Amino acid sequence: MYYNDFDLDGRVKVPVGFYLVLLYLLRGYFIWLMSLTHRQDPTLILSLVYNDSRTFLSALVMGITALIVYALFLSKGRIINRLELILWRYANIAILLTLLVDLGFQTYSFIGNGLIAHWSAPAIFILGVYLTWYWLSSKKIKRFFSNWLL
Repeated sequence: MYYNDFDLDGRVKVPVGFYLVLLYLLRGYFIWLMSLTHRQDPTLILSLVYNDSRTFLSALVMGITALIVYALFLSKGRIINRLELILWRYANIAILLTLLVDLGFQTYSFIGNGLIAHWSAPAIFILGVYLTWYWLSSKKIKRFFSNWLL
């Protein structure tokens, strides 16, 4: 534990990388919400980012883990305390596994399409590789998960 992991009131600071990883995993939900605002053709916005419905649905499925972890993050001991402690203990690993499965699915999608990718796919893939590397190597994330519920 380091002093810079806490704010002036003694509360644990949330790393920016935590929010970035959750936003990355929730990208399907954000695109879906943006598509609902376009009344004439909601699929138009979806087609700008996802080339087929299978890729979009996989992004939604990958986001379920991030939704659960974010709900645990927001509750911070206000739900059933024992259950929350058990789930929070494995949340770090769950996010990592979700990132790896997401990268694996993107790789499978690239290979399945004959290495012909939608314009956004390489950018999303590179961002995913970087965020996975960050999640694995960041000591701040590890300290955050070990100190958040204390």
